[in-house]
Amino acid sequence: MNEWNNLFAYTPSPLINAASTGNLSLLQELLDTGKDPNLSDHRGWTPLHAAAANNQLESVKVLLQKTCINAQNRTHNGETAAELAVISNASLPVVQLLLEHGGRTVMRPYMLHVACFNGSLDIVKLLVSNGCDINVHEELNEQTPLHRAVEGKQQDVLQYLLSIGAKVNQGDSSSCTPLFEAVQQDSLQCAEILMKAGAKPNRRTYDGVTPLMMACQKGNIEMVKLLLLHGAKPNLYAKDYSMAITLAVHGGWTNIVQLLMPLLCQSTLLNAAASPSAGTVSLFCMAIDSESEDCLSILLEANLPHEIKIWPLQRKLRDMQPNAKYTKCGPMSFLLMDKMSEYGDRTIVILKKLIDCGFPVNIDKRNELPPLVAALLYPLLQPPVGQLEILDCLITTGAEVDYRSISTNKLPDALLAACLKCNGPALKTLLPNSAVCPHQLLEHFIAGKSTMFCYFLMAEASLGDDFTGLDAKVNTLVQNKSNCMWFNFLPRLRESFPTLQAITRRKVRLCLKNNARDTQEFLQSIESLNIPNLIKNFIRFKV
Repeated sequence: MNEWNNLFAYTPSPLINAASTGNLSLLQELLDTGKDPNLSDHRGWTPLHAAAANNQLESVKVLLQKTCINAQNRTHNGETAAELAVISNASLPVVQLLLEHGGRTVMRPYMLHVACFNGSLDIVKLLVSNGCDINVHEELNEQTPLHRAVEGKQQDVLQYLLSIGAKVNQGDSSSCTPLFEAVQQDSLQCAEILMKAGAKPNRRTYDGVTPLMMACQKGNIEMVKLLLLHGAKPNLYAKDYSMAITLAVHGGWTNIVQLLMPLLCQSTLLNAAASPSAGTVSLFCMAIDSESEDCLSILLEANLPHEIKIWPLQRKLRDMQPNAKYTKCGPMSFLLMDKMSEYGDRTIVILKKLIDCGFPVNIDKRNELPPLVAALLYPLLQPPVGQLEILDCLITTGAEVDYRSISTNKLPDALLAACLKCNGPALKTLLPNSAVCPHQLLEHFIAGKSTMFCYFLMAEASLGDDFTGLDAKVNTLVQNKSNCMWFNFLPRLRESFPTLQAITRRKVRLCLKNNARDTQEFLQSIESLNIPNLIKNFIRFKV
């Protein structure tokens, strides 16, 4: 009994049971007593179907002796007895006998596909001799018998089909040839047979994917070597601009990356990186995403052009809209925003490695996410361990704290991100390197009527700044909008009024800021003052 018998929802009739089990004496006795051999069960199966599906040759012979039997009857799923015999991989005599009794006239073309997948070479030859087309397409995915033979890794069937003229480069509905199927099945033997028969190793699917790209994605280095040996080109790219090297890097397949690097054409990579449509792949972002530091090290040691290093991903980040509309994310920003939890303590090590290899800490395009902001947009409200060390590393290397992606913004992107994430420690790390005062942060959120951020700033980042004048704005808000939170906020604001030293600090900062072109010149002006370092640190909010 085979798997077909598991389909019985009800107890089979005695006739069907005798036919499927090969109980010839009982079968003959039931037929002699007048049992109808064409009576079907709930599946539409007759005794002949059951005998064929269970490879019961003698039962088939007994049933076919009945003149009333119809060998062309179909089940509810549409199979004849001959087709069930092929599907269940019955013996050649069973299939041949059924074909001789009218089965060949109604045999559907895709039965050849089934026989090829099963590896039934004798049945394949029988079906071909009975007129089955060796290049016929299946209706659903348009695969040929050659595809199915490769899918089943049936080398004998594959060689037979090729020997009688099967088209080796005929594609399916996705334009995948049998060679793609061999790569998908990791069958080196089938791939070699196909390429020796003329299979094109650089044939593309409708998405522009080649067999080599597929092999690199799967990490099959032996298949990669075989394809390269037969002329596969490693510098082609698909419609999304992914290449064999990017797919190998993304999979973390170090051995394949090492194999492909000497064959890499940098001009091809540059063309891909320069395309506006190449936003779904980025070589270094793929390396970071793979979490394979070995692959990343190979790329860094290759001394690739700067344009390839900064090749960004297309990303739409909504955390800071409408204050900033980032649509691109470079490798360093991708590391800090998306992979910090995966890398953990290694994040700072990889970050420093990228900086040492020339990756910029600032960006050139307004729609690209700066690394400093990316480090603050960690998806969880709880800042990751080591975040402050990362911020210090970026600032020390020259990251611009007061960068504004939209020039009309009152607050720099980094300070705004720290406030939005309620990250007081980060804010205290940023303020000493900014020309912005906590007073300006608080004023911004009061203007936006955001009590939550006002409370946060009061608790975490006021640092004794001069809040003179803000109480009047809060009074106006309280009068215009009845909100108990604002009533609670007003006394706390008044309690934070500054000392004379804090007022002096604010005036000094304003004076220096008005005479400085940018943040760096402003910070240098503070350092150049002929005053003790303790006072310099006080002016910069370091204490």
